[in-house]
Amino acid sequence: MGFLDVTFLVGAVAGPVVALTCCAIVLTTTRRRGVVVPVVVLTASVAVAFAVFWFFWGEGFEAADAVAEVPHGVRVAQDVSSVVGAAATLVLVMMTAAVLVRSRRG
Repeated sequence: MGFLDVTFLVGAVAGPVVALTCCAIVLTTTRRRGVVVPVVVLTASVAVAFAVFWFFWGEGFEAADAVAEVPHGVRVAQDVSSVVGAAATLVLVMMTAAVLVRSRRG
């Protein structure tokens, strides 16, 4: 399994569910603006990356369905959006873990 396969699984498949779960955990645990705003922004970026990935997947599917070669730009856009979604998801998980550790300490 390659790097892009992992980013696809994390960013385009599991990312939205993980992001919403992390956002809910953070919003119920803390109300600090310095934590809530980045979490909401990261959740939105996961959602946008998810939408962009599946939009370009549809474009590639249409090209393949028409027995044409999938354009290189479509593949690049899919790869970039899955990497962005995976990175945002991982940062969101780390922030959620930090919020949970901090809330248990104090």
